[in-house]
Amino acid sequence: MGTAGVIGLVLWLMLGLAGAWLLITGRKLVFGLPRDFREGWPVRIYGLAYVLVAAFVAYEGYRASRGLPVPSGIVFIYGAVAFTVLLVILAAWDRRRVARSARPTEGLPS
Repeated sequence: MGTAGVIGLVLWLMLGLAGAWLLITGRKLVFGLPRDFREGWPVRIYGLAYVLVAAFVAYEGYRASRGLPVPSGIVFIYGAVAFTVLLVILAAWDRRRVARSARPTEGLPS
């Protein structure tokens, strides 16, 4: 593993540590913890995703440094792209739904 590989591994491990912080605390800020689990669950989901992705990339980097084939990297990239497209579609759909419900109804007596 060259210098670039070590730097990349350190950066991914830092991302994993940040994800572990989000997963444990449920807060973006250093101060305070959420009052209950329901308050911080969206941040915990992102934290879990950060930890899993960082662990996967670190493991694949280890396999690549040993000269082992890494075909799962290709599957991961396609999965990440598909998941990103799904999130964009869901966000656009939600924005459209909120805009439609906020629009005043015309022609109805009040």
